[in-house]
Amino acid sequence: MKVVIVGAGSTAQDVASILLSDRNFQVVGFTDKDNKSKGKKILGIEVIGSHDLLRDLFASGIHGAVVAIGYDNNLRERHFHRLREIGFEMVSAVHPSALIDRSAKIGDGVVISPGCIISPMVKIEQNTILAPGVIIGAETQIADNVYVGIGCNISGGTFIKRNAFLSAGCSVAPFVTVGKNSKIKPGASVVKNVPDKVRSKA
Repeated sequence: MKVVIVGAGSTAQDVASILLSDRNFQVVGFTDKDNKSKGKKILGIEVIGSHDLLRDLFASGIHGAVVAIGYDNNLRERHFHRLREIGFEMVSAVHPSALIDRSAKIGDGVVISPGCIISPMVKIEQNTILAPGVIIGAETQIADNVYVGIGCNISGGTFIKRNAFLSAGCSVAPFVTVGKNSKIKPGASVVKNVPDKVRSKA
């Protein structure tokens, strides 16, 4: 399948690396917020222009897409729904080194980076990004549009609500809920429930 990567930053580089290891996908290029980076190459793949090209790309026969924007969950969510409306199939990018229990359920447009471990009965909803080295304990639920940073350790039975952002190196204790649109600072240890829209202290 021909795939366009929406975004042209560090997360897009990670996604491209994953897709290049999968013979089922042919990455045709990246789109960016404007044309300033047009022509730039990332891992040998060109930034072909701004996001305004997406309808034309779909019409040309490119029907797969991944939103590779890690820094802003709400922006990633908007792009995800726009791509769905155009008709794109939202591709999940899963690195072959990730260990995923067969009972886990993975939604559309999910990115699972190298070295991730997904335990039994985990459910990850659509458009969520797991950066390298994330460990997810059994029976954890991760909602739509979540970002989990490098090396985070999410214990079993937790619930990460939609659009939550967990920065690098966070740990979450068992059976804790992290609220919607909350942001957990790098290296934080979360041992009790986090309300919606809270920015934690490290």
